[in-house]
Amino acid sequence: MRKKTRKFIIFTILAVFIFIVAPLMILHSVSPKIVEYGNAQVKTQTTIAVNDAVLNTLSDFSYDDFVKVEKDSDGKVSCLTANSMLVNNLARIVVVAVEKELMSVAKTGVSMPLGNLSNMAIFTGIGPDLYFKLSPYQSVTCEFVSEFTSAGINQTRHRIILRVNTAMTLIVPTANTVITNTTDIILAETVLVGVVPNMYVDFD
Repeated sequence: MRKKTRKFIIFTILAVFIFIVAPLMILHSVSPKIVEYGNAQVKTQTTIAVNDAVLNTLSDFSYDDFVKVEKDSDGKVSCLTANSMLVNNLARIVVVAVEKELMSVAKTGVSMPLGNLSNMAIFTGIGPDLYFKLSPYQSVTCEFVSEFTSAGINQTRHRIILRVNTAMTLIVPTANTVITNTTDIILAETVLVGVVPNMYVDFD
């Protein structure tokens, strides 16, 4: 009976190690590779999703829709006034559109060839794909940014940039990782001739 009990205990310990402890140790060691690969893939997918959402919602707007340029009697730029109502409405529309696109990204998840888990370059991209889930609960914020750059002698290029910040959660067996991404999209631009005043109404 003692021998049987001893064998049972040893068998149980071995089984726990083989089927529970060993897999967890392996997953813990490869998790950094999964996160690194998933981070790059999610950022690429997120950037594409943001661009698609913005293209479908803001393709019909021009610079004059966002900014009113006022000039003095000499034809010089005296003030730039942002269309705050339009900007705020578009910000809400973009957030909703991007969230819908990211829901599709979350359903697809992240795939990674099994060979990428090894430390040997020869196995990269080889083997069956491993799939990892993305949390459908994502964070999306957006803001409009003004950018002024020199465009030559006595000329200033003014760009209207939409900055979209996203966050999604990559679900791996050992721990979840939040992946953030910022995508800047130039919505409109113009070249202002003359001295641009220091005081103007921004999008903030």
